[in-house]
Amino acid sequence: MLSLMSFKYYAFALLMAFIFQTNLLKIQKKQLLFLLNSIILVLVFFDSKKHLLFLITHITLVFGLCLCLQSTKANTRKFFAVITLIASFFPLAFFKYTFPQAMTITLFPHAARLLQPATFIGISFYTFRISSFVIDLTYGRIKKINFCHLYNFVLFFPTLLSGPIDRYLRFISDVESDNKTEWKEYYNAMFRIAWGVFKKIVIADALWNFSNDSYGKIELYQLPIWKILIGQYAYYLMLYFDFSGYSDVAIGISNLFGIKTPENFNKPWKARNIQIFWNSWHISFMNWLRDYIFFPLQNVLMRLGVSNIPINNSLSYFATFLIAGIWHGEEKRFIYYGIFHGTGFILYFTYKRLFEKYLSKDERKSYLKNKKIEFTSRFLTFHFFLLSLFFFIDKGEFFSIIINKVSAYVH
Repeated sequence: MLSLMSFKYYAFALLMAFIFQTNLLKIQKKQLLFLLNSIILVLVFFDSKKHLLFLITHITLVFGLCLCLQSTKANTRKFFAVITLIASFFPLAFFKYTFPQAMTITLFPHAARLLQPATFIGISFYTFRISSFVIDLTYGRIKKINFCHLYNFVLFFPTLLSGPIDRYLRFISDVESDNKTEWKEYYNAMFRIAWGVFKKIVIADALWNFSNDSYGKIELYQLPIWKILIGQYAYYLMLYFDFSGYSDVAIGISNLFGIKTPENFNKPWKARNIQIFWNSWHISFMNWLRDYIFFPLQNVLMRLGVSNIPINNSLSYFATFLIAGIWHGEEKRFIYYGIFHGTGFILYFTYKRLFEKYLSKDERKSYLKNKKIEFTSRFLTFHFFLLSLFFFIDKGEFFSIIINKVSAYVH
């Protein structure tokens, strides 16, 4: 198996990018990318070829259903749309959640056993891409479909395992573009890959040794509160450098192919409220949630009679973050994480409405320009997210450990 942090992986990626940009085989770019992408995917999935075969089979099935969706009459279109959407989300449900997995094994025991072990790193991002394609096609945003384009989009190797999450139309416009990549762009891409590797392997790995995630449950019980706080800062920084480092590598390799994969982080520590924070942390995921969960929820609530905008927004934000929490896993701690952020959004927008209602335009401008208020806002936003990360550390009832320690410290 070809490790994504190995020298061989980057050597292969550079070779494939060179072949793609020079087009030595003199074939269509989508066909060339299909071929090169397939070669490196076989190397990456060499020890779990059955999972790669499953993905290719699933893409073929979804593509066939999409063809039926395009050609079917209006009276059966909704039926095919629902079936295709369910099919697009099946991999995430099977590989990540116990109940759908158990149901599949019960109904199709032989087929399900072929996919054991039922764990698959990257299945979430694969599902986000293929489901966004299906939804955009259903709503008529995508007019023409092509199997090579869909395969390349969904299984594009730099972004397959951890994103960023691209969009089909934006992706294929880069693939079909005749624009030549300049040498400066190659240099920037190579620098970004190197910086991403440094962030992930050097900085993030070093920070993990100081983070709360590195301690055992018994050790955490014994640590003083100040050391747990330092460990939580280290955990936040570790997450940032690890995930943003991977995103830098993915974006850099994509740029070598002339594909402008969207950004995933934009200085989230500078955010002065929770809304700005989530527009700068894991950006492509939040954009996916906004377009395919939040906006549809708003429309559904409107049809159900929830026409009051503040109430509609509050319910939609809360449900969206609850879904985001469940996406991370089915354990209670992830549900609490989603509830925590959903509640944070409701509180922030309540504050924002009061702020706009009781302060004049000039007062609001003066308030927002105040450096002390800006610092306080950033401090509170940063620590709100830092607090939510206590739910992420899988050490038993970690959050209750913190509460007990804080209570003991106060008393």
